[in-house]
Amino acid sequence: MFSVKLPLMNWQQQWPEREGHPLSGISTVLLPSPDTRRAVLRQEVAILDRRHASLARAIAFTYTALLAFVMTSLLYLTKRQTQLPEALPVVSFSVGVWLLGATALLVLASLRLSRRAIKLERQELFD
Repeated sequence: MFSVKLPLMNWQQQWPEREGHPLSGISTVLLPSPDTRRAVLRQEVAILDRRHASLARAIAFTYTALLAFVMTSLLYLTKRQTQLPEALPVVSFSVGVWLLGATALLVLASLRLSRRAIKLERQELFD
């Protein structure tokens, strides 16, 4: 099918440390100085980045499945007037069902990633 590869965000480009920038100094104000907290936050951001990529892919699969179902309807409607192969609407419908199944798996993976981020934060706060 297709694959979406999203790069990790480069926070230095997003929030440059320059005078007059509305978010200048944010890393020194909001983040505590110990390296352990920063390491946990880096892990959490990486997890959330993967979760976002998974959900973005799931949304793309959902819309593609919707398009496949619309194509199935159009193929059945035009089958009477044209000589389409009998299996073509079935294939279109099967692609839609497969994409919805893949969407469900991606959403479940996203929930698992959310749980990992929560566990990391819970360990940091309560251990």
